[in-house]
Amino acid sequence: MTTVELDLLPATQLRAATARRLSRDLREKVPLARQGEYEANGWVVDKVLKSAVWMRRPKSHGLAFEDRVWAMCARLGFSSMNRTRELKIRYGKSDNETKQLDVFAADDDVVLVIECKSSDKDQAPTYAFKTEIESIQGYRKGVTRQLRELFPDHKVKFVFATNNIGVSEETRERISNADIAYLDEESVAYYHELADHLGVAAKYQFLGNLFQGDKIQAMDATVAAIQGKMGGHTYYSFAIEPDRLLKLAYVLHRNNANSQWMPTYQRVIKRSRLKRVTEFVGRGGFFPNSLIINIETGRRGLRFERATTQAGESRLGVLHLPQKYRSAYVIDGQHRLYGFANSARANTELLPVVAFVDLPGDKQLELFMQINENQQAVPKNLRLTLKADLEWTSIDLRRRAQALKLKVAQQLGERKSSPLRGRVILGEEKSTDRLCITLDAINRGIDRGRFIGEFTSSEMKKVGSFYRGSNEATLRPLTEFLEYCFDHARDRLPLQWNAGKGEGVLSSRIPAPRRCFGSSVTSSTFSPTKGS
Repeated sequence: MTTVELDLLPATQLRAATARRLSRDLREKVPLARQGEYEANGWVVDKVLKSAVWMRRPKSHGLAFEDRVWAMCARLGFSSMNRTRELKIRYGKSDNETKQLDVFAADDDVVLVIECKSSDKDQAPTYAFKTEIESIQGYRKGVTRQLRELFPDHKVKFVFATNNIGVSEETRERISNADIAYLDEESVAYYHELADHLGVAAKYQFLGNLFQGDKIQAMDATVAAIQGKMGGHTYYSFAIEPDRLLKLAYVLHRNNANSQWMPTYQRVIKRSRLKRVTEFVGRGGFFPNSLIINIETGRRGLRFERATTQAGESRLGVLHLPQKYRSAYVIDGQHRLYGFANSARANTELLPVVAFVDLPGDKQLELFMQINENQQAVPKNLRLTLKADLEWTSIDLRRRAQALKLKVAQQLGERKSSPLRGRVILGEEKSTDRLCITLDAINRGIDRGRFIGEFTSSEMKKVGSFYRGSNEATLRPLTEFLEYCFDHARDRLPLQWNAGKGEGVLSSRIPAPRRCFGSSVTSSTFSPTKGS
């Protein structure tokens, strides 16, 4: 099979191409004689020249989304991108065994093949994508073989991206089991936002998500370290080049796009502050205080080779870090680390680090709060968002039940099927006339409805009408029941529903969620299927 050369855009043209991809309109320069032909097909005049005219028309729904995904990759620092929308690559022996690639993106280490699907329906349809998933599995081996001839030693990842389409948990699981990464429109918007703040440094976040747990090839994973104990937890103190740590590290802030990822207690990285750090580093500045991270090993621990000579209570030796993407979560010091991402000193400077190992989520949050207690306050709504994640498996049953109530509240604000989607304030989001329901309000409503029950730290006192023995078993049916209730309210009271927080059903002064939760159900006979 003959290798097909890919028509890729020169890196010098990426900025201009990204601007065109992000534009809402298609633009073409055509001879004046063809102006009428274009106008008949829906184009309008944008600019008239001496012998030609620039024409434009809005992009189709699907094309606009495909372009946003392309632009996301370019903004994240992928330097090899498809030039046109007709890029094809052969995956079999015959000439007709070719695949058109919606988005192709590559850098020095990674190749991405992205297929995009979009719907322009007012109400997002739900698709299982069985045919599409099987199709990717069918051509993946041949496409990968071709790409590795062109990009040797690169990791190749296939990505399925959707826009305004409901994708069930079962479908997401099937996509994951097929070793395909999944992005929806909120994930794409999140990485555009992250690129606004971090620039190309945001790529480390993206790769950490796509390749979580995958081995980073050809990385020196050893550092000289001191092992010690603090608060009953093992930690390691060492110094490491930012370039190496950036590949392992991960930090995110809470919003709809990353609601399922842990941990979520960091604020979004501020580009203005990041720029100041980068400039400070460029002038030769340095930070003597340590970054605080938590290394996830799945309870396997880290390999630590003790030196022959020791002193004091601590232990000296060589620490073997995990050679895996997204294995080190930054608890404190995100700006210091990412400030080196675009620095020439990223390969030579040494950053001091204190690394805990497999620190429980609640301890990570507690540590984060302690570090930040004298800085900008962590908003209550963000703390509640974090509690839902960090106390989900707490040994304290009362805390675990609290996490369940908060997680239901989050699901009501996040799920595409929920009528409260876009109405519940999550994490660091700012309240607006429409985005006006706090997690605490829903939490109190669930309490009033007695859906989950009453707990002490070690036992159940009263069983709730929807409680099914565990958080996992209760979350989906209770969430779907409450969606059903709010669907009913929205359909019966459309004007009040859409009025916003001023005088609407969901206003802060008329706490309809509490009343709905408190009187809607008294038994657990509801079947978790919409329309029941």
